[in-house]
Amino acid sequence: MRLLQRSWRRLRWNYYSPIFAIALVVMFLATAAFSEITNDDLSPDPVEQTEQIIEVVHEVFDDVPHMIPDVITILDCETGGLSASGGPNGIILHIKPNGQLERNSTTGALGAAQIYSASHSRHFWARQELNEAEILDNIRYTRALIDDRIRRGHNPYADWRASGSCHGHA
Repeated sequence: MRLLQRSWRRLRWNYYSPIFAIALVVMFLATAAFSEITNDDLSPDPVEQTEQIIEVVHEVFDDVPHMIPDVITILDCETGGLSASGGPNGIILHIKPNGQLERNSTTGALGAAQIYSASHSRHFWARQELNEAEILDNIRYTRALIDDRIRRGHNPYADWRASGSCHGHA
C-alpha cells in the first residue's frame, strides 16, 4: 500500500509540475512586461521612447481602453510639441535625448504628463507613494488625477487645460 501511495504522489507531481511551471512563467511574463519600467529603460530616441510610453499608458489604463487615445494625445501635446497645424506631433517624451528629465522651465512640471505638484493635488503622492519623476509613476499619477476628477463629476482632463487648444479635451 505504501508503495502505491508513493507512486501516486510521484505521478501526481510529475503530471502537474509542467502545468505549474507554465502557469508560473505566464504569470511572471504578464507582470514583468512594463510594470517595472524605469527612466533608465527609456530609449534616448524620441520615436522609440514614444512607443515605450504608449505601452505604459496601455498598461496603466488597460481597464478603460476608451480613454487611452485621449491620454496619448494629451501626453503628446504636453511634451512632444505642436505640429505645423497646431495639433500633436506624434512624439511623447519623459526623458530628453540628452538624458535630462522633461521639465517645464516656467512651472517645473515634470515628465510625460507634465505633473505640476503645486496644482496637481499633492495628496496623491503621499497616498500612493509615487515618484513623479519616474515614467511609470508619472503615468500612474495621471491615472489617479483622471480617476479623482471622474469621481468628483468633473472633466477628467481638466488638469491639462494649458494644452487644451492642442488636444481639445480640457
